[in-house]
Amino acid sequence: MKSMISVVIPAYNSSKTILPCLLSLRAQTVAPLEIIVVDDASADNTADLAKNYSTVIKNTHNKGAGGARNTGAAVSRGEIIAFTDSDCVLPPTWLQKISEALCGEGVGAVASGYSGHAGSSFIGALAHLELLRRRKSFGKFVETAPSNNFAVKREVFDAVGGFPELFAAASSEDVVFSFNVSRRCGIRWLEDNGIKHHFRDTVKGYLAQQYVFARDTVLMYAFFPGIKRVKTHQGFLIYFEAIVSAMTLIAVLKIWPWFLLGIFALWGINAALLLDVYRVLGINAAVKTALFVPVRDFNWVYGVAAGFVLTAVKYFRTKTNSPPP
Repeated sequence: MKSMISVVIPAYNSSKTILPCLLSLRAQTVAPLEIIVVDDASADNTADLAKNYSTVIKNTHNKGAGGARNTGAAVSRGEIIAFTDSDCVLPPTWLQKISEALCGEGVGAVASGYSGHAGSSFIGALAHLELLRRRKSFGKFVETAPSNNFAVKREVFDAVGGFPELFAAASSEDVVFSFNVSRRCGIRWLEDNGIKHHFRDTVKGYLAQQYVFARDTVLMYAFFPGIKRVKTHQGFLIYFEAIVSAMTLIAVLKIWPWFLLGIFALWGINAALLLDVYRVLGINAAVKTALFVPVRDFNWVYGVAAGFVLTAVKYFRTKTNSPPP
């Protein structure tokens, strides 16, 4: 049975992960109407690998994840547009559950999270466990959701104008988009429709990603202040943790006891995560996580500082009618 669902996948230098993603879509119990891969000016052979399993659209320049999704949505034909990422692997019933959930009254979009880490690294497993912890208390409906496991009715997508293209990298564009969707209709959270994701496998790659998230979060709240009023899928605790991290960094300049107290506070905030890591990955992984958490959090502070600078630059260029960088 073929659905009326178009699947749109933004891809940038995704040659290592795109085939498992596409093969999982070809194995769906309910086949998609079409699979559209938007090659966002990749420098590798992503497009060549994808062309045998999907319709490939090439962007002439890198537009970012939000812009690439808009490109794919513009050429899609389905009544429903489902979004995932090129580093995700979908369960066989992914589209079937999306289709069934969108039949509900008042439901204009559906979303879900992760069922596991598609790789084998400690960093990837830690990232997965942390996101599970943040999204543990989600209700039946949410106000924001990740875009790598998201489906929306076409009329709703068109009504909100698609994804914002303010963000150069995949970061906060899904928060803004899903927030706009939730202002128009219900976003149903599906607990049992998680996907596997290739999380960053190296410390360097993970920290670089977290830096971008922190930087672009500042940008998001500056240009889309209405989001401050809702509970996002990032969770409120992460902002408190960032503030504690900043205070801890300031304390190291003059007051060492307060710096140590800040480290203990960060461990306390992450106590539930540390316990999860211990239960799933063992004591050695829990110790590594305890040592890594302050490094990750101080990296957030660096990202937030960069976010204020970037926001000021973009705001100035907007006021002077210059194109944003």
